[in-house]
Amino acid sequence: MDFIIDTQILIWSVIYPNKLSSKVREILENNSNGVSQIRSLYEVAIKQKIGKLSELDLSMSDLINCLLKDGFEILSLKNVHIEAYERI
Repeated sequence: MDFIIDTQILIWSVIYPNKLSSKVREILENNSNGVSQIRSLYEVAIKQKIGKLSELDLSMSDLINCLLKDGFEILSLKNVHIEAYERI
């Protein structure tokens, strides 16, 4: 994996791709990219739930399917990741 995509980049790539710079679009199109399940997808779910992301009119299931279709890898949080955090 080359890049882990920030939540804002994830949102814009789905609903406002024209807001992305040409460099970011190039990265998204020409690299292996991941999306953090806990950092980005959970953040989107929370924002949708409290009404702060009305412009993203997709269910979480539809968003995940869209990301997978577009070639993103969904990075799940595993216990070894939490354990490794102790060593940082």
